[in-house]
Amino acid sequence: NDRLPAMADLYHRGISLVGLSKPWGGCGVTIGWLAFQDLTIKQKLLDVQYFGTACPSRASELQAIMTLRASERILEKNLAIIRRNLALLDQFMERYCDLFDWVRPKAG
Repeated sequence: NDRLPAMADLYHRGISLVGLSKPWGGCGVTIGWLAFQDLTIKQKLLDVQYFGTACPSRASELQAIMTLRASERILEKNLAIIRRNLALLDQFMERYCDLFDWVRPKAG
C-alpha cells in the first residue's frame, strides 16, 4: 500500500485535515473535517473558529452530501486519471532522463 499514514495516527498532537475540493474534485465545496487524538486541541480550534469562520451555505452542504454518497465512484474515476497521467509522466521522464531528475511519488 502506497498510501501515506494520517498525521493524526502518527503523532498524538497531529492534526489531519480533509476537504472535499481536492480528492473528490468538489469545486466550491467548502466542507471538510479534522481528525486528532488530543481533545485539548478541539477546544482551541472551536475558540478560533467561532470568530473567524462563517457557516457553510446550504448549497455546499447538499453538494457535500451528494459527493460523499458517490464517493467510491468519484475516487475510482479520479485515481484512474491519476494512474494514467503518472504513466505518461513516467514515459516522459524516461525519454528525457538526460534533462530531468525526479523522485516518483508514492502517495495515492
